Amino acid sequence: MLRLPILFGLVAEGIALACVDDGRCGVGGAASVCPPPSSGFAVVEGTVVNAEGSLLSGKQVYVSCGSVVGAYDQRTNARGEFRIVLTYGSPEGPPPRDGDGMFRLTCRVFAVGLTAVDTVVVPFAPTRDAVNPVAVALRE
Repeated sequence: MLRLPILFGLVAEGIALACVDDGRCGVGGAASVCPPPSSGFAVVEGTVVNAEGSLLSGKQVYVSCGSVVGAYDQRTNARGEFRIVLTYGSPEGPPPRDGDGMFRLTCRVFAVGLTAVDTVVVPFAPTRDAVNPVAVALRE
């Protein structure tokens, strides 16, 4: 049986991208339907502890790097650990890269219900394999 991709989106003037049924983007629809291409990857990982130093499980942790990256979140596991994978995508492409091929963004890391907020500089790599995780310890 011949399987043709199904295009989602509205026909716009000119050529634009639209998502097809297998998650790829194709030609023919409104550009806003597809996300911009990913051009940077990062990981922020760490732990959340209370004032006494005990690990806190089930805490919702957020990483926010401004409007282009947005906010990512995850709950801490039974050991109070989290690992949040970030993806950068912009129609204009990434910020200028340094000699290591990375670009860096200042990001906020915080847990819901805790007063602790950490500001870290996060290196975004051109590929997932090149990511250097940033370690954070949030203390209540």
